[in-house]
Amino acid sequence: MISFYCKKCELDQDLQEFVNQNQFGEWYQAKCKKCKGKVIRYITEKNVDPYFRDSKKLNMERKKYSEYFLQYGEQGFALKYPQSYNKFKEMEDNGIMKEEKEKAVRDNLYNKFRSVDERKILNKVYNES
Repeated sequence: MISFYCKKCELDQDLQEFVNQNQFGEWYQAKCKKCKGKVIRYITEKNVDPYFRDSKKLNMERKKYSEYFLQYGEQGFALKYPQSYNKFKEMEDNGIMKEEKEKAVRDNLYNKFRSVDERKILNKVYNES
């Protein structure tokens, strides 16, 4: 038994399947209980299987469990996980402050040991080319 979705009936159903194949691939096939139409699920090309795109049951499950897969930076994370959000925010702020300090140290060293005017060097290079 495999789950199928019938577009005509807009019905999710578990049906007894049989395997079909040709030179392009394999697929499961069954008949809808309500309209007796053909419903299919791809075996070899799962990335284009219509069940994952069309099934209402599967889409409802995705929405139901989507909150468990929220990550920092996504909408709703701060509301659902306020403590984790505050930790991440603090870590981010510390990282930014650390980068700013490192940049200030680099700039100070550059300014301290800079002895030649860059414009003169650039003019000389461009004029000689």
